[in-house]
Amino acid sequence: MNAIATLDHLVVTAPNLKAGVQWVRDALGVTPELGGKHPRMGTHNCLLRLGEQTYLEVISADPNAPDPGRPRWFALDRMEPDASAQLAAWVARTTDIERSAA
Repeated sequence: MNAIATLDHLVVTAPNLKAGVQWVRDALGVTPELGGKHPRMGTHNCLLRLGEQTYLEVISADPNAPDPGRPRWFALDRMEPDASAQLAAWVARTTDIERSAA
Protein backbone atom coordinates (compact mmCIF):
# COMPACT_ATOMS: atom_id res chain seq x y z
CA MET A 1 0.00 0.00 0.00
CA ASN A 2 1.38 3.43 -0.95
CA ALA A 3 1.31 6.26 1.56
CA ILE A 4 -0.99 9.07 0.50
CA ALA A 5 0.72 11.55 2.83
CA THR A 6 4.23 11.68 4.25
CA LEU A 7 6.03 13.91 6.70
CA ASP A 8 7.27 17.06 4.99
CA HIS A 9 8.59 19.07 7.91
CA LEU A 10 8.50 19.79 11.63
CA VAL A 11 7.73 23.33 12.78
CA VAL A 12 9.34 25.16 15.69
CA THR A 13 7.64 28.45 16.48
CA ALA A 14 9.49 31.22 18.27
CA PRO A 15 9.01 34.88 19.17
CA ASN A 16 12.02 35.64 16.94
CA LEU A 17 14.45 33.64 14.81
CA LYS A 18 17.37 34.11 17.19
CA ALA A 19 15.43 32.48 20.05
CA GLY A 20 14.21 29.66 17.81
CA VAL A 21 17.66 28.89 16.45
CA GLN A 22 19.08 28.87 19.99
CA TRP A 23 16.31 26.48 21.11
CA VAL A 24 17.19 24.04 18.30
CA ARG A 25 20.91 24.42 19.01
CA ASP A 26 20.36 23.65 22.70
CA ALA A 27 18.05 20.70 21.97
CA LEU A 28 19.86 19.10 19.04
CA GLY A 29 23.39 20.52 19.02
CA VAL A 30 23.09 21.80 15.44
CA THR A 31 22.30 25.22 13.99
CA PRO A 32 19.54 25.79 11.40
CA GLU A 33 20.53 27.97 8.45
CA LEU A 34 18.76 31.10 7.28
CA GLY A 35 15.88 30.08 5.03
CA GLY A 36 13.76 32.84 3.58
CA LYS A 37 10.74 35.06 3.91
CA HIS A 38 7.04 34.48 3.32
CA PRO A 39 5.92 37.99 2.23
CA ARG A 40 2.19 37.16 2.07
CA MET A 41 2.26 35.87 5.66
CA GLY A 42 4.75 38.32 7.21
CA THR A 43 7.02 35.52 8.46
CA HIS A 44 10.57 34.34 7.95
CA ASN A 45 12.40 31.13 8.77
CA CYS A 46 15.54 29.11 9.30
CA LEU A 47 15.83 25.53 8.09
CA LEU A 48 17.59 22.32 9.11
CA ARG A 49 17.62 19.36 6.74
CA LEU A 50 16.60 16.15 8.50
CA GLY A 51 16.61 13.81 5.50
CA GLU A 52 16.31 13.70 1.76
CA GLN A 53 12.82 15.25 1.72
CA THR A 54 12.27 16.24 5.35
CA TYR A 55 13.37 19.29 7.30
CA LEU A 56 12.85 21.26 10.48
CA GLU A 57 11.61 24.84 10.12
CA VAL A 58 12.09 27.55 12.73
CA ILE A 59 9.48 30.22 11.98
CA SER A 60 8.60 33.58 13.51
CA ALA A 61 6.86 36.79 12.58
CA ASP A 62 9.19 38.97 10.50
CA PRO A 63 9.53 42.29 12.36
CA ASN A 64 10.49 44.04 9.10
CA ALA A 65 7.47 42.82 7.14
CA PRO A 66 4.28 44.83 6.76
CA ASP A 67 1.17 43.52 8.48
CA PRO A 68 -0.08 40.71 6.24
CA GLY A 69 -3.75 41.55 6.83
CA ARG A 70 -4.48 37.96 7.87
CA PRO A 71 -3.53 35.78 10.83
CA ARG A 72 -0.03 34.38 10.56
CA TRP A 73 0.54 30.62 10.56
CA PHE A 74 0.76 28.71 13.84
CA ALA A 75 -0.80 31.54 15.90
CA LEU A 76 2.41 33.58 15.66
CA ASP A 77 0.38 36.78 16.10
CA ARG A 78 -0.54 35.65 19.61
CA MET A 79 2.99 34.65 20.64
CA GLU A 80 4.32 36.80 23.48
CA PRO A 81 7.78 38.38 22.97
CA ASP A 82 9.17 36.44 25.95
CA ALA A 83 7.55 33.10 25.00
CA SER A 84 9.71 30.02 24.69
CA ALA A 85 10.31 28.47 21.31
CA GLN A 86 8.48 25.17 20.94
CA LEU A 87 7.89 22.27 18.62
CA ALA A 88 4.47 23.36 17.40
CA ALA A 89 3.41 21.23 14.46
CA TRP A 90 4.23 18.78 11.74
CA VAL A 91 3.31 19.31 8.11
CA ALA A 92 2.41 16.54 5.66
CA ARG A 93 3.17 16.33 1.96
CA THR A 94 0.71 14.70 -0.43
CA THR A 95 0.11 14.36 -4.14
CA ASP A 96 -3.62 13.74 -3.63
CA ILE A 97 -5.15 16.18 -1.14
CA GLU A 98 -8.72 14.95 -1.66
CA ARG A 99 -7.78 11.34 -0.91
CA SER A 100 -5.59 12.37 2.02
CA ALA A 101 -8.42 14.38 3.56
CA ALA A 102 -11.03 11.62 3.15
